[in-house]
Amino acid sequence: MSLIKEISNELTKRGFCVWATYEGTISCFDILARRDNEIFVIKIYKFIDGITKSNAEEMKNLVVCLSAYLIVLAEESKNSRLNDDVLYSRYDIAVVTHNTFKKILDEEYPFLYSTRGNYCAKINREIFSDIKAELNLTLGDIAEILNVSKQAVYRYETQCRIPQKVIEKFSEIFGKDVIKKVKISKSSQISQVRSHISKNNLFEMRPMKKCLYVADKLSALGFLTWEGTAAFNILAINTNTNTADECHKNIFGAKQNKKKEDKNFVVVSNDFRVLSKRANFVEEITEIIPGICICVGRYKPGKAIGKRTNFIKENDLRNVETKEEFIDVIKE
Repeated sequence: MSLIKEISNELTKRGFCVWATYEGTISCFDILARRDNEIFVIKIYKFIDGITKSNAEEMKNLVVCLSAYLIVLAEESKNSRLNDDVLYSRYDIAVVTHNTFKKILDEEYPFLYSTRGNYCAKINREIFSDIKAELNLTLGDIAEILNVSKQAVYRYETQCRIPQKVIEKFSEIFGKDVIKKVKISKSSQISQVRSHISKNNLFEMRPMKKCLYVADKLSALGFLTWEGTAAFNILAINTNTNTADECHKNIFGAKQNKKKEDKNFVVVSNDFRVLSKRANFVEEITEIIPGICICVGRYKPGKAIGKRTNFIKENDLRNVETKEEFIDVIKE
């Protein structure tokens, strides 16, 4: 059984609806999963070092548009195996092992996180300060108990984090509740939103150029637009309603996600076979994440693409001037 299939089964057992990429396809994510208002975008690597900066930006921008949680699963670095029960980070993306991910799904969060090659834990400043005052402990007292310098204790207090080597003794003094569990957060930060339109306002011949043009066009119409590598080429979010403005929310504290009409999954190609295949994939995705599948091509095919897919010709899109006009055109 492939790891993608195994992870999909774990999610399904816990009540998630799951869509996984098909074997042989190239995508910036491997799994989309949804349970109630929680959406996970999951990518699986063998090595954490396999995540490049461009991969990371592509994934992070997508989850902002989807108001989703991004998790990468990996088992090794180039130097060693990754440990369970530790939250790693690569380009500000949460990375955990398969076993740790299963625990997170069951709301068993790790205490340790990796930073600059060291393992640390976050501490609750309020609990720390209250117990320190209650026990009348000075920085020197704490330093002596932990066998560290007063400067180290000062850093623990101001930075609200402690190294792994002092966690046990620290918990003995201040109680286990002083150590905070590490939860995965959303971010509303997006590194690039497309807003440029070519001066000649024409479609380029090369497929990649065409996708960039469509993304730029939709962005200019007022959509929050993602363009990247997936079953869909473009995701365009109607920003008239609540967008991904919630920042750093804990994993089970999501707001109500946007309605179906807010998400437009766009496939761009002049090849009917490509449009048809990808439209089928996207229609499966919209069963998980409600949205509209839109195909953009040069000529309208003589037969239907998918069961619920809207089609818009290149020239028609070129002449669209407002978001409302675009919505009307795809409904025709």
